Amino acid sequence: MMAEPPSRPTARKVDQRLQSTDCAVLSCDHRQPVPYYIYGAQQDNSTVGIASASADGALTARWYDVGGGESGYIAPDPNDPQIVYAGSYGVKITRYDHRTGETQAVTPCRSILSAGQLPM
Repeated sequence: MMAEPPSRPTARKVDQRLQSTDCAVLSCDHRQPVPYYIYGAQQDNSTVGIASASADGALTARWYDVGGGESGYIAPDPNDPQIVYAGSYGVKITRYDHRTGETQAVTPCRSILSAGQLPM
């Protein structure tokens, strides 16, 4: 009689222990001191941000939404890492303030976009 192979965790068990996401493009801010924050637009979902480590050095699973959508890029403000800009379909752009948790639309005016003139 052959021995049974060891059991493997099912996908359900793995999901309960490990949070994961599929992001095509990641970005990060330049906070000092560490932790810096990592941002990504999730496949078939929303955008997320997460700290690279907690106060004790461990990576925590405290994801938060930073606006925008799955198709957009995310750009932390280089002068204020608490502010994050995120894009989405149709040239939608949002501004997220981590201090307040507020997200606001900052999409350029359609007349500027249709004329092909983007503000610099």
